Amino acid sequence: QHYYITNNLSRDMEFADIFLWVAVFSLNIVPVAAFDTGDGLALLLGLVLGALGVLACIGAYSRRQIYS
Repeated sequence: QHYYITNNLSRDMEFADIFLWVAVFSLNIVPVAAFDTGDGLALLLGLVLGALGVLACIGAYSRRQIYS
């Protein structure tokens, strides 16, 4: 049984395919020599916002499953 993401951008692409593309594109980031405080704060902010986004998507998915 396959669950498809039903949004306006991609109706046919499965979640695993999207996760695979995100993983591939995130591996293309080139490491830098200097890592200062601003970079650390940006990384922390990005991780927090990313986690909140994932949790929001999981919550929206679970609500859609409960009420449908």
